[in-house]
Amino acid sequence: MKGRKVLAIVLAMVMVLGSFSMAFGQTAAEAFPDVEGHWAKTALVNAVDNGLLKGDNGYILPDNNLTRAQMAAVVNRAFGATQKASLAGFTDVPSDAWYYDDMAKAVQMKTFMGSDGKLTPDANITREQAFVVLARGIARTGAPTSALDKFSDAALVSDWAKDGVASLVAAGYVNGSNGMLHPQMNITRAEFTQIMDNILKNYIKSPDTYTTDFMGNLAINVPEVTLKGTTVNGGLLIGDGVGTGSVTLDGVTVTGRMVVRGGGDHSIKILGDSNIGSITIAHVGDTVRVFAANGAEIPVIYVMGDADVIIEGNVGTIHVLSDNITVTATNATIGTAIVSGEESKIIVDDKSSIGSITVTGEGTVISGEGEVKTVLANANDVIVNTVDTKVTAGPGTTGVMAGSTAVKAGTTETVVQEIVFGGGGGVIVPTTPKTPVMSIASVKVNGTEITPSGTPDLYIIGADADKNNAAVDVTITNTDNVTYTAEMSINNGTKDVAYASTSGITKANVDSLSDYGSVTLGNLATILDALGGSATGWYTVDGVKQTETVDGTGLFEDVIDAMFAEMAANTYTVTLKLTPAGGTADTLIFQLKRADV
Repeated sequence: MKGRKVLAIVLAMVMVLGSFSMAFGQTAAEAFPDVEGHWAKTALVNAVDNGLLKGDNGYILPDNNLTRAQMAAVVNRAFGATQKASLAGFTDVPSDAWYYDDMAKAVQMKTFMGSDGKLTPDANITREQAFVVLARGIARTGAPTSALDKFSDAALVSDWAKDGVASLVAAGYVNGSNGMLHPQMNITRAEFTQIMDNILKNYIKSPDTYTTDFMGNLAINVPEVTLKGTTVNGGLLIGDGVGTGSVTLDGVTVTGRMVVRGGGDHSIKILGDSNIGSITIAHVGDTVRVFAANGAEIPVIYVMGDADVIIEGNVGTIHVLSDNITVTATNATIGTAIVSGEESKIIVDDKSSIGSITVTGEGTVISGEGEVKTVLANANDVIVNTVDTKVTAGPGTTGVMAGSTAVKAGTTETVVQEIVFGGGGGVIVPTTPKTPVMSIASVKVNGTEITPSGTPDLYIIGADADKNNAAVDVTITNTDNVTYTAEMSINNGTKDVAYASTSGITKANVDSLSDYGSVTLGNLATILDALGGSATGWYTVDGVKQTETVDGTGLFEDVIDAMFAEMAANTYTVTLKLTPAGGTADTLIFQLKRADV
Protein backbone atom coordinates (compact mmCIF):
# COMPACT_ATOMS: atom_id res chain seq x y z
CA MET A 1 0.00 0.00 0.00
CA LYS A 2 2.78 2.34 0.92
CA GLY A 3 4.53 1.72 -2.45
CA ARG A 4 1.30 2.37 -4.35
CA LYS A 5 0.82 5.64 -2.43
CA VAL A 6 4.33 6.79 -3.26
CA LEU A 7 3.79 5.85 -6.90
CA ALA A 8 0.56 7.80 -6.94
CA ILE A 9 2.30 10.82 -5.49
CA VAL A 10 5.06 10.58 -8.08
CA LEU A 11 2.56 10.26 -10.92
CA ALA A 12 0.63 13.23 -9.59
CA MET A 13 3.82 15.29 -9.46
CA VAL A 14 4.66 14.27 -13.01
CA MET A 15 1.23 15.39 -14.15
CA VAL A 16 1.54 18.68 -12.31
CA LEU A 17 5.02 19.31 -13.67
CA GLY A 18 3.82 18.33 -17.11
CA SER A 19 1.02 20.89 -16.96
CA PHE A 20 3.51 23.54 -15.87
CA SER A 21 5.70 22.56 -18.79
CA MET A 22 2.78 23.00 -21.16
CA ALA A 23 2.06 26.39 -19.69
CA PHE A 24 5.57 27.71 -19.53
CA GLY A 25 7.91 25.60 -21.66
CA GLN A 26 5.91 24.44 -24.64
CA THR A 27 6.45 25.63 -28.18
CA ALA A 28 3.95 27.76 -30.02
CA ALA A 29 2.96 24.79 -32.15
CA GLU A 30 2.19 22.78 -29.01
CA ALA A 31 0.34 25.64 -27.32
CA PHE A 32 -1.78 26.51 -30.34
CA PRO A 33 -3.09 23.50 -32.27
CA ASP A 34 -3.91 25.55 -35.38
CA VAL A 35 -0.21 26.34 -35.90
CA GLU A 36 0.95 22.77 -36.52
CA GLY A 37 1.11 21.99 -40.24
CA HIS A 38 0.35 25.55 -41.31
CA TRP A 39 2.35 26.93 -44.28
CA ALA A 40 3.48 29.86 -42.07
CA LYS A 41 4.33 27.68 -39.03
CA THR A 42 7.90 28.95 -38.64
CA ALA A 43 6.88 32.61 -38.77
CA LEU A 44 3.95 32.00 -36.41
CA VAL A 45 6.16 30.18 -33.90
CA ASN A 46 8.71 33.01 -34.01
CA ALA A 47 5.95 35.59 -33.54
CA VAL A 48 4.64 33.84 -30.45
CA ASP A 49 8.12 33.28 -29.02
CA ASN A 50 8.95 36.97 -29.53
CA GLY A 51 5.72 38.16 -27.93
CA LEU A 52 4.17 39.58 -31.10
CA LEU A 53 1.16 37.22 -31.19
CA LYS A 54 -0.74 36.11 -28.11
CA GLY A 55 -3.61 34.10 -29.55
CA ASP A 56 -7.26 33.95 -28.54
CA ASN A 57 -8.71 31.21 -26.32
CA GLY A 58 -5.87 28.84 -27.13
CA TYR A 59 -5.82 29.51 -30.87
CA ILE A 60 -3.71 31.72 -33.12
CA LEU A 61 -6.34 31.80 -35.87
CA PRO A 62 -3.73 32.23 -38.62
CA ASP A 63 -6.22 32.33 -41.50
CA ASN A 64 -8.46 34.97 -39.96
CA ASN A 65 -8.36 38.46 -41.33
CA LEU A 66 -6.26 40.97 -39.40
CA THR A 67 -7.95 44.14 -38.16
CA ARG A 68 -6.27 47.52 -38.15
CA ALA A 69 -6.20 47.58 -34.35
CA GLN A 70 -4.68 44.09 -34.18
CA MET A 71 -1.97 45.10 -36.63
CA ALA A 72 -1.24 48.25 -34.66
CA ALA A 73 -0.78 46.13 -31.52
CA VAL A 74 1.62 43.72 -33.25
CA VAL A 75 3.71 46.51 -34.80
CA ASN A 76 3.86 48.33 -31.47
CA ARG A 77 5.19 45.17 -29.79
CA ALA A 78 7.75 44.62 -32.55
CA PHE A 79 9.11 48.17 -32.19
CA GLY A 80 8.79 48.37 -28.41
CA ALA A 81 6.55 51.44 -28.62
CA THR A 82 5.63 53.10 -25.34
CA GLN A 83 4.88 56.75 -26.14
CA LYS A 84 1.27 57.66 -26.88
CA ALA A 85 -0.16 60.47 -28.96
CA SER A 86 -3.40 62.27 -28.21
CA LEU A 87 -6.36 60.77 -30.05
CA ALA A 88 -8.54 63.83 -29.52
CA GLY A 89 -8.72 64.38 -33.27
CA PHE A 90 -10.19 60.93 -33.99
CA THR A 91 -13.85 60.13 -33.47
CA ASP A 92 -13.89 56.33 -33.70
CA VAL A 93 -11.52 55.21 -30.93
CA PRO A 94 -13.48 54.85 -27.65
CA SER A 95 -11.38 55.52 -24.58
CA ASP A 96 -12.49 52.23 -23.03
CA ALA A 97 -11.66 50.09 -26.08
CA TRP A 98 -8.97 47.43 -25.64
CA TYR A 99 -7.01 48.96 -28.48
CA TYR A 100 -7.11 52.60 -27.32
CA ASP A 101 -3.51 52.65 -26.08
CA ASP A 102 -2.27 50.71 -29.10
CA MET A 103 -3.88 53.14 -31.52
CA ALA A 104 -2.38 56.05 -29.56
CA LYS A 105 1.06 54.43 -29.84
CA ALA A 106 0.60 53.78 -33.56
CA VAL A 107 -0.33 57.42 -34.19
CA GLN A 108 2.69 58.55 -32.16
CA MET A 109 4.91 56.24 -34.26
CA LYS A 110 3.28 57.67 -37.40
CA THR A 111 2.71 54.20 -38.74
CA PHE A 112 -1.03 54.97 -38.66
CA MET A 113 -2.23 58.32 -39.98
CA GLY A 114 -6.00 57.95 -40.20
CA SER A 115 -8.31 59.69 -42.65
CA ASP A 116 -11.12 62.21 -42.18
CA GLY A 117 -10.73 62.09 -38.41
CA LYS A 118 -11.03 58.30 -38.26
CA LEU A 119 -8.63 55.43 -37.63
CA THR A 120 -11.22 52.65 -38.32
CA PRO A 121 -9.61 50.29 -35.78
CA ASP A 122 -12.21 47.53 -36.15
CA ALA A 123 -11.98 47.32 -39.95
CA ASN A 124 -9.98 44.60 -41.67
CA ILE A 125 -6.72 45.90 -43.03
CA THR A 126 -5.92 45.32 -46.68
CA ARG A 127 -2.63 43.99 -47.92
CA GLU A 128 -1.54 47.29 -49.44
CA GLN A 129 -2.48 49.15 -46.25
CA ALA A 130 -0.44 46.71 -44.20
CA PHE A 131 2.53 47.07 -46.54
CA VAL A 132 2.44 50.85 -46.24
CA VAL A 133 2.30 50.70 -42.43
CA LEU A 134 5.35 48.46 -42.35
CA ALA A 135 7.21 50.59 -44.89
CA ARG A 136 6.65 53.62 -42.65
CA GLY A 137 7.85 51.71 -39.62
CA ILE A 138 11.16 50.64 -41.15
CA ALA A 139 11.62 53.83 -43.18
CA ARG A 140 11.50 52.13 -46.57
CA THR A 141 10.76 54.60 -49.33
CA GLY A 142 11.89 55.76 -52.73
CA ALA A 143 11.95 52.46 -54.61
CA PRO A 144 10.98 52.72 -58.30
CA THR A 145 7.44 51.63 -59.03
CA SER A 146 8.92 49.40 -61.71
CA ALA A 147 9.55 46.95 -58.86
CA LEU A 148 5.83 46.13 -59.17
CA ASP A 149 5.95 45.29 -62.88
CA LYS A 150 6.55 41.59 -62.24
CA PHE A 151 3.08 41.24 -60.72
CA SER A 152 0.13 40.81 -63.07
CA ASP A 153 -2.16 42.84 -60.79
CA ALA A 154 0.24 45.75 -60.19
CA ALA A 155 -2.32 48.15 -61.66
CA LEU A 156 -4.59 47.43 -58.67
CA VAL A 157 -2.13 49.04 -56.23
CA SER A 158 -3.53 52.42 -55.18
CA ASP A 159 -1.47 55.46 -56.14
CA TRP A 160 -0.99 56.50 -52.49
CA ALA A 161 0.35 53.03 -51.66
CA LYS A 162 2.73 52.48 -54.58
CA ASP A 163 5.84 53.85 -52.90
CA GLY A 164 5.40 51.77 -49.73
CA VAL A 165 4.45 48.59 -51.58
CA ALA A 166 7.24 48.95 -54.14
CA SER A 167 9.77 49.62 -51.38
CA LEU A 168 8.90 46.42 -49.50
CA VAL A 169 8.95 44.42 -52.76
CA ALA A 170 12.33 45.87 -53.75
CA ALA A 171 13.73 44.98 -50.31
CA GLY A 172 12.60 41.37 -50.72
CA TYR A 173 10.12 41.44 -47.84
CA VAL A 174 7.01 40.96 -50.01
CA ASN A 175 7.00 38.29 -52.71
CA GLY A 176 3.34 37.94 -53.65
CA SER A 177 1.72 34.64 -54.66
CA ASN A 178 1.59 33.10 -58.12
CA GLY A 179 2.77 36.36 -59.64
CA MET A 180 0.10 38.44 -57.91
CA LEU A 181 0.08 40.92 -55.02
CA HIS A 182 -3.68 40.98 -54.29
CA PRO A 183 -3.29 44.52 -52.88
CA GLN A 184 -6.99 45.11 -52.27
CA MET A 185 -7.62 41.84 -50.44
CA ASN A 186 -7.66 41.66 -46.65
CA ILE A 187 -4.45 40.38 -45.14
CA THR A 188 -4.60 37.35 -42.87
CA ARG A 189 -2.83 36.98 -39.56
CA ALA A 190 -0.50 34.38 -41.08
CA GLU A 191 0.32 36.48 -44.13
CA PHE A 192 1.14 39.48 -41.99
CA THR A 193 3.17 37.39 -39.57
CA GLN A 194 5.22 35.98 -42.44
CA ILE A 195 6.08 39.48 -43.68
CA MET A 196 6.98 40.57 -40.15
CA ASP A 197 9.26 37.54 -39.92
CA ASN A 198 10.85 38.49 -43.23
CA ILE A 199 11.55 41.96 -41.84
CA LEU A 200 12.66 41.16 -38.26
CA LYS A 201 14.22 37.91 -37.05
CA ASN A 202 15.75 38.91 -33.71
CA TYR A 203 14.68 41.10 -30.81
CA ILE A 204 16.59 42.53 -27.83
CA LYS A 205 14.22 43.27 -24.98
CA SER A 206 16.55 43.49 -21.97
CA PRO A 207 19.25 46.08 -21.17
CA ASP A 208 22.62 44.34 -21.30
CA THR A 209 25.87 43.91 -23.22
CA TYR A 210 25.59 41.43 -26.11
CA THR A 211 28.64 39.81 -27.69
CA THR A 212 27.14 37.11 -29.94
CA ASP A 213 26.39 37.43 -33.64
CA PHE A 214 22.87 37.72 -35.02
CA MET A 215 21.57 36.05 -38.16
CA GLY A 216 18.93 38.20 -39.83
CA ASN A 217 17.60 41.65 -39.01
CA LEU A 218 17.76 42.76 -35.37
CA ALA A 219 15.47 45.09 -33.38
CA ILE A 220 16.69 46.73 -30.17
CA ASN A 221 13.61 47.75 -28.18
CA VAL A 222 15.01 48.85 -24.81
CA PRO A 223 17.54 51.47 -23.71
CA GLU A 224 21.00 50.89 -22.25
CA VAL A 225 21.98 48.17 -24.71
CA THR A 226 25.55 47.60 -25.88
CA LEU A 227 26.59 45.43 -28.81
CA LYS A 228 30.31 44.67 -28.55
CA GLY A 229 32.43 42.88 -31.14
CA THR A 230 29.39 41.41 -32.88
CA THR A 231 28.13 41.05 -36.42
CA VAL A 232 24.51 41.65 -37.35
CA ASN A 233 24.02 39.67 -40.54
CA GLY A 234 21.21 41.87 -41.72
CA GLY A 235 19.75 45.21 -40.75
CA LEU A 236 19.60 46.87 -37.33
CA LEU A 237 16.53 48.70 -36.00
CA ILE A 238 16.87 51.01 -32.99
CA GLY A 239 13.23 50.76 -31.97
CA ASP A 240 10.87 53.25 -30.37
CA GLY A 241 11.23 51.42 -27.04
CA VAL A 242 14.75 52.84 -26.63
CA GLY A 243 13.03 56.14 -25.80
CA THR A 244 15.62 58.77 -24.86
CA GLY A 245 18.04 56.12 -23.63
CA SER A 246 21.27 54.99 -25.22
CA VAL A 247 22.47 52.25 -27.56
CA THR A 248 26.21 51.65 -28.01
CA LEU A 249 27.76 49.81 -30.96
CA ASP A 250 31.40 49.00 -30.17
CA GLY A 251 33.27 47.18 -32.90
CA VAL A 252 30.01 46.11 -34.55
CA THR A 253 29.43 45.17 -38.17
CA VAL A 254 25.95 45.64 -39.65
CA THR A 255 25.71 44.10 -43.10
CA GLY A 256 22.36 45.74 -43.90
CA ARG A 257 20.95 49.17 -43.24
CA MET A 258 20.59 50.68 -39.78
CA VAL A 259 17.36 52.51 -38.91
CA VAL A 260 17.16 54.81 -35.89
CA ARG A 261 13.65 55.37 -34.51
CA GLY A 262 14.43 55.61 -30.79
CA GLY A 263 17.06 57.52 -28.86
CA GLY A 264 17.70 60.99 -27.44
CA ASP A 265 20.27 63.72 -27.66
CA HIS A 266 23.04 61.57 -26.13
CA SER A 267 21.90 58.24 -27.48
CA ILE A 268 23.36 56.43 -30.47
CA LYS A 269 27.07 55.77 -30.00
CA ILE A 270 29.19 54.06 -32.67
CA LEU A 271 32.70 53.27 -31.51
CA GLY A 272 35.95 51.69 -32.60
CA ASP A 273 36.20 49.60 -35.74
CA SER A 274 32.46 49.42 -36.26
CA ASN A 275 31.38 48.91 -39.86
CA ILE A 276 27.98 50.49 -40.48
CA GLY A 277 27.01 50.80 -44.13
CA SER A 278 24.29 53.44 -43.81
CA ILE A 279 22.07 54.95 -41.12
CA THR A 280 18.52 56.14 -41.71
CA ILE A 281 17.30 58.43 -38.94
CA ALA A 282 13.53 58.08 -38.81
CA HIS A 283 13.15 59.37 -35.28
CA VAL A 284 9.76 60.68 -34.18
CA GLY A 285 9.88 63.14 -31.29
CA ASP A 286 12.59 65.38 -29.89
CA THR A 287 16.30 65.55 -30.69
CA VAL A 288 18.39 62.45 -31.44
CA ARG A 289 22.18 62.30 -31.60
CA VAL A 290 24.36 59.95 -33.61
CA PHE A 291 27.89 59.90 -32.24
CA ALA A 292 30.88 58.25 -33.94
CA ALA A 293 34.20 58.11 -32.09
CA ASN A 294 37.36 56.12 -31.45
CA GLY A 295 38.05 55.64 -35.14
CA ALA A 296 34.49 54.84 -36.21
CA GLU A 297 33.23 56.38 -39.44
CA ILE A 298 29.74 56.48 -40.94
CA PRO A 299 29.62 56.40 -44.75
CA VAL A 300 26.05 57.67 -45.23
CA ILE A 301 23.30 59.14 -43.02
CA TYR A 302 19.75 59.74 -44.25
CA VAL A 303 17.60 62.09 -42.15
CA MET A 304 13.89 61.48 -42.77
CA GLY A 305 12.10 61.71 -39.41
CA ASP A 306 10.58 64.79 -37.80
CA ALA A 307 13.17 65.13 -35.01
CA ASP A 308 16.14 67.46 -34.93
CA VAL A 309 19.44 65.63 -35.30
CA ILE A 310 22.91 66.11 -33.79
CA ILE A 311 25.78 64.56 -35.72
CA GLU A 312 29.15 64.06 -34.07
CA GLY A 313 32.18 62.34 -35.59
CA ASN A 314 33.26 61.44 -39.13
CA VAL A 315 30.54 61.07 -41.78
CA GLY A 316 30.96 60.65 -45.52
CA THR A 317 27.61 61.96 -46.77
CA ILE A 318 24.45 63.17 -45.07
CA HIS A 319 21.14 63.44 -46.91
CA VAL A 320 18.56 65.69 -45.23
CA LEU A 321 15.21 64.60 -46.64
CA SER A 322 12.84 66.03 -44.02
CA ASP A 323 11.25 69.47 -43.97
CA ASN A 324 11.60 71.95 -41.13
CA ILE A 325 14.23 70.25 -39.01
CA THR A 326 17.61 71.30 -37.65
CA VAL A 327 20.74 69.22 -38.20
CA THR A 328 23.63 70.31 -35.99
CA ALA A 329 27.19 69.21 -36.68
CA THR A 330 29.06 69.12 -33.36
CA ASN A 331 32.75 68.22 -33.47
CA ALA A 332 31.98 66.58 -36.80
CA THR A 333 33.74 66.15 -40.11
CA ILE A 334 31.29 65.65 -42.96
CA GLY A 335 32.36 65.18 -46.56
CA THR A 336 29.18 66.21 -48.35
CA ALA A 337 25.64 67.18 -47.43
CA ILE A 338 22.57 67.09 -49.63
CA VAL A 339 19.54 69.02 -48.38
CA SER A 340 16.25 68.37 -50.14
CA GLY A 341 13.95 69.08 -47.19
CA GLU A 342 12.43 72.56 -47.21
CA GLU A 343 12.78 75.14 -44.42
CA SER A 344 15.50 73.08 -42.77
CA LYS A 345 18.59 74.34 -40.94
CA ILE A 346 22.19 73.15 -40.97
CA ILE A 347 24.27 74.38 -38.04
CA VAL A 348 28.03 73.79 -38.10
CA ASP A 349 29.77 74.48 -34.80
CA ASP A 350 33.30 75.83 -34.50
CA LYS A 351 34.82 72.35 -34.25
CA SER A 352 33.07 71.01 -37.34
CA SER A 353 33.46 71.14 -41.10
CA ILE A 354 31.49 70.19 -44.19
CA GLY A 355 33.22 69.93 -47.55
CA SER A 356 30.28 70.76 -49.79
CA ILE A 357 26.53 71.21 -49.47
CA THR A 358 24.04 70.88 -52.30
CA VAL A 359 20.63 72.37 -51.57
CA THR A 360 17.41 71.59 -53.44
CA GLY A 361 15.03 72.46 -50.59
CA GLU A 362 13.71 76.00 -50.49
CA GLY A 363 14.24 78.12 -47.39
CA THR A 364 17.33 76.26 -46.18
CA VAL A 365 19.54 78.17 -43.71
CA ILE A 366 23.20 77.23 -43.15
CA SER A 367 24.92 78.84 -40.18
CA GLY A 368 27.51 78.39 -37.45
CA GLU A 369 31.14 79.12 -36.67
CA GLY A 370 32.50 76.05 -38.42
CA GLU A 371 33.84 75.55 -41.94
CA VAL A 372 31.69 74.97 -45.01
CA LYS A 373 33.79 75.13 -48.17
CA THR A 374 31.11 75.35 -50.87
CA VAL A 375 27.33 75.55 -51.17
CA LEU A 376 25.44 74.96 -54.41
CA ALA A 377 21.96 76.44 -54.02
CA ASN A 378 19.59 74.87 -56.53
CA ALA A 379 16.58 76.27 -54.69
CA ASN A 380 15.14 79.64 -53.79
CA ASP A 381 15.67 81.53 -50.53
CA VAL A 382 18.79 79.71 -49.41
CA ILE A 383 20.76 81.65 -46.78
CA VAL A 384 24.39 80.84 -45.99
CA ASN A 385 26.08 82.56 -43.03
CA THR A 386 29.22 80.45 -42.56
CA VAL A 387 32.25 82.69 -43.14
CA ASP A 388 34.47 82.07 -46.20
CA THR A 389 31.92 79.74 -47.82
CA LYS A 390 31.69 80.01 -51.60
CA VAL A 391 27.99 80.14 -52.46
CA THR A 392 26.82 79.39 -56.00
CA ALA A 393 23.23 80.12 -57.01
CA GLY A 394 21.86 77.65 -59.51
CA PRO A 395 20.05 78.61 -62.73
CA GLY A 396 16.74 80.36 -62.20
CA THR A 397 17.09 80.70 -58.41
CA THR A 398 16.13 83.76 -56.38
CA GLY A 399 16.69 84.88 -52.81
CA VAL A 400 20.08 83.15 -52.40
CA MET A 401 22.26 84.98 -49.87
CA ALA A 402 25.96 84.72 -49.02
CA GLY A 403 25.81 86.48 -45.67
CA SER A 404 24.39 89.92 -46.49
CA THR A 405 25.32 89.63 -50.17
CA ALA A 406 22.71 88.56 -52.70
CA VAL A 407 23.88 85.86 -55.10
CA LYS A 408 22.49 86.16 -58.59
CA ALA A 409 21.51 83.00 -60.47
CA GLY A 410 24.52 81.46 -62.16
CA THR A 411 27.09 83.36 -60.07
CA THR A 412 29.24 82.72 -57.00
CA GLU A 413 29.83 84.90 -53.93
CA THR A 414 31.86 84.34 -50.77
CA VAL A 415 30.48 84.89 -47.26
CA VAL A 416 32.63 87.53 -45.54
CA GLN A 417 33.03 88.37 -41.88
CA GLU A 418 31.11 91.56 -41.23
CA ILE A 419 33.07 93.95 -38.99
CA VAL A 420 32.80 97.63 -38.16
CA PHE A 421 35.77 99.88 -39.03
CA GLY A 422 36.63 103.25 -37.54
CA GLY A 423 36.92 106.42 -39.59
CA GLY A 424 40.08 106.95 -41.57
CA GLY A 425 42.45 104.43 -40.06
CA GLY A 426 40.78 101.19 -40.95
CA VAL A 427 40.98 100.00 -37.34
CA ILE A 428 38.40 97.66 -35.96
CA VAL A 429 36.28 99.56 -33.47
CA PRO A 430 35.86 97.62 -30.23
CA THR A 431 32.21 97.42 -29.32
CA THR A 432 30.30 96.12 -26.34
CA PRO A 433 28.29 93.04 -27.35
CA LYS A 434 24.56 93.44 -27.52
CA THR A 435 22.54 92.18 -24.58
CA PRO A 436 20.75 88.99 -25.65
CA VAL A 437 17.01 88.76 -25.15
CA MET A 438 15.41 85.58 -23.79
CA SER A 439 11.73 84.77 -23.55
CA ILE A 440 9.48 81.74 -23.23
CA ALA A 441 7.29 80.95 -26.21
CA SER A 442 5.49 78.09 -24.45
CA VAL A 443 5.60 75.47 -21.71
CA LYS A 444 3.98 72.13 -22.50
CA VAL A 445 3.35 68.88 -20.65
CA ASN A 446 2.79 65.86 -22.90
CA GLY A 447 2.23 68.25 -25.77
CA THR A 448 -0.47 70.28 -23.99
CA GLU A 449 0.38 73.96 -23.55
CA ILE A 450 0.18 75.34 -20.03
CA THR A 451 -1.17 78.86 -19.49
CA PRO A 452 1.05 80.80 -17.07
CA SER A 453 -0.04 83.18 -14.33
CA GLY A 454 1.65 85.60 -11.95
CA THR A 455 4.92 87.50 -12.19
CA PRO A 456 7.24 85.86 -12.93
CA ASP A 457 5.27 83.38 -15.01
CA LEU A 458 4.00 80.47 -12.94
CA TYR A 459 3.35 77.17 -14.74
CA ILE A 460 1.31 74.57 -12.83
CA ILE A 461 2.47 71.41 -14.55
CA GLY A 462 0.48 68.61 -12.98
CA ALA A 463 1.35 65.79 -10.65
CA ASP A 464 2.61 63.47 -13.41
CA ALA A 465 4.98 66.01 -14.95
CA ASP A 466 8.65 65.10 -15.07
CA LYS A 467 11.76 66.17 -16.96
CA ASN A 468 10.85 63.96 -19.93
CA ASN A 469 7.35 65.28 -20.58
CA ALA A 470 7.59 68.91 -19.39
CA ALA A 471 8.89 70.95 -22.34
CA VAL A 472 9.88 74.59 -22.67
CA ASP A 473 10.34 76.67 -25.83
CA VAL A 474 12.95 79.37 -25.14
CA THR A 475 13.40 82.09 -27.73
CA ILE A 476 16.76 83.89 -27.82
CA THR A 477 17.34 86.98 -29.96
CA ASN A 478 19.77 89.88 -30.25
CA THR A 479 22.89 87.70 -30.18
CA ASP A 480 26.39 88.82 -31.18
CA ASN A 481 29.28 86.80 -32.58
CA VAL A 482 30.97 86.22 -29.21
CA THR A 483 31.12 83.39 -26.70
CA TYR A 484 28.53 83.09 -23.96
CA THR A 485 28.16 81.76 -20.44
CA ALA A 486 24.90 80.05 -19.49
CA GLU A 487 23.80 79.72 -15.87
CA MET A 488 20.85 77.97 -14.30
CA SER A 489 19.70 78.29 -10.70
CA ILE A 490 16.70 76.76 -8.95
CA ASN A 491 15.07 78.04 -5.77
CA ASN A 492 12.44 76.12 -3.78
CA GLY A 493 10.85 79.22 -2.30
CA THR A 494 13.16 79.25 0.70
CA LYS A 495 16.64 78.77 -0.65
CA ASP A 496 18.61 77.87 -3.75
CA VAL A 497 18.72 74.09 -4.23
CA ALA A 498 20.80 73.91 -7.40
CA TYR A 499 23.14 75.93 -9.59
CA ALA A 500 25.05 75.18 -12.78
CA SER A 501 27.19 77.23 -15.12
CA THR A 502 28.93 76.52 -18.44
CA SER A 503 31.12 78.77 -20.55
CA GLY A 504 32.46 78.86 -24.08
CA ILE A 505 29.08 78.62 -25.82
CA THR A 506 29.25 80.01 -29.36
CA LYS A 507 26.74 82.28 -31.07
CA ALA A 508 25.79 79.36 -33.32
CA ASN A 509 25.11 77.27 -30.22
CA VAL A 510 22.93 79.98 -28.73
CA ASP A 511 21.02 80.44 -31.96
CA SER A 512 20.54 76.68 -32.26
CA LEU A 513 19.07 76.61 -28.75
CA SER A 514 16.45 79.05 -29.94
CA ASP A 515 15.91 77.05 -33.13
CA TYR A 516 15.24 73.79 -31.30
CA GLY A 517 11.70 74.90 -30.46
CA SER A 518 9.92 73.04 -27.69
CA VAL A 519 12.35 70.74 -25.84
CA THR A 520 11.87 68.82 -22.62
CA LEU A 521 13.59 70.19 -19.54
CA GLY A 522 15.68 67.04 -19.50
CA ASN A 523 16.79 67.58 -23.09
CA LEU A 524 17.41 71.29 -22.45
CA ALA A 525 19.73 70.29 -19.63
CA THR A 526 21.64 67.77 -21.72
CA ILE A 527 21.94 70.30 -24.55
CA LEU A 528 23.49 72.83 -22.15
CA ASP A 529 25.78 70.08 -20.87
CA ALA A 530 26.92 69.32 -24.41
CA LEU A 531 27.42 72.90 -25.61
CA GLY A 532 29.77 74.41 -23.07
CA GLY A 533 33.50 74.07 -22.82
CA SER A 534 33.49 73.64 -19.05
CA ALA A 535 30.83 73.45 -16.37
CA THR A 536 30.66 73.76 -12.62
CA GLY A 537 28.04 74.05 -9.92
CA TRP A 538 26.20 72.19 -7.22
CA TYR A 539 22.83 70.72 -6.35
CA THR A 540 21.13 69.17 -3.34
CA VAL A 541 19.78 65.69 -2.75
CA ASP A 542 17.44 65.42 0.24
CA GLY A 543 18.72 68.78 1.37
CA VAL A 544 22.39 67.73 1.24
CA LYS A 545 24.59 69.75 -1.09
CA GLN A 546 26.36 67.79 -3.80
CA THR A 547 29.31 69.29 -5.64
CA GLU A 548 30.52 68.39 -9.07
CA THR A 549 32.89 69.81 -11.63
CA VAL A 550 32.71 68.34 -15.11
CA ASP A 551 33.86 69.16 -18.62
CA GLY A 552 30.82 69.56 -20.76
CA THR A 553 28.60 66.74 -19.52
CA GLY A 554 26.27 65.91 -16.75
CA LEU A 555 25.86 68.79 -14.39
CA PHE A 556 22.82 70.59 -15.81
CA GLU A 557 21.01 67.28 -16.14
CA ASP A 558 21.84 66.53 -12.49
CA VAL A 559 20.39 69.89 -11.54
CA ILE A 560 17.11 69.18 -13.33
CA ASP A 561 16.99 65.67 -11.86
CA ALA A 562 17.47 67.12 -8.40
CA MET A 563 14.62 69.58 -8.88
CA PHE A 564 12.10 67.00 -10.01
CA ALA A 565 13.24 64.50 -7.39
CA GLU A 566 12.30 66.78 -4.53
CA MET A 567 9.61 68.87 -6.20
CA ALA A 568 6.45 68.95 -4.09
CA ALA A 569 3.54 71.34 -3.88
CA ASN A 570 5.83 74.31 -3.25
CA THR A 571 6.83 76.57 -6.09
CA TYR A 572 10.23 76.30 -7.76
CA THR A 573 11.80 79.31 -9.40
CA VAL A 574 14.04 78.56 -12.39
CA THR A 575 16.47 81.28 -13.46
CA LEU A 576 18.33 81.11 -16.77
CA LYS A 577 21.10 83.65 -17.27
CA LEU A 578 22.92 84.21 -20.57
CA THR A 579 26.01 86.44 -20.55
CA PRO A 580 27.96 87.46 -23.69
CA ALA A 581 31.72 87.77 -23.24
CA GLY A 582 32.40 91.42 -22.45
CA GLY A 583 28.72 92.31 -22.35
CA THR A 584 25.62 92.41 -20.19
CA ALA A 585 23.55 89.36 -19.23
CA ASP A 586 19.88 88.76 -19.85
CA THR A 587 17.96 86.84 -17.22
CA LEU A 588 14.88 84.68 -17.76
CA ILE A 589 12.86 83.76 -14.68
CA PHE A 590 9.88 81.41 -14.54
CA GLN A 591 8.23 79.25 -11.89
CA LEU A 592 7.13 75.62 -11.84
CA LYS A 593 4.72 73.97 -9.46
CA ARG A 594 3.34 70.48 -9.42
CA ALA A 595 -0.37 70.36 -8.79
CA ASP A 596 -1.92 67.99 -6.28
CA VAL A 597 1.29 66.39 -5.09
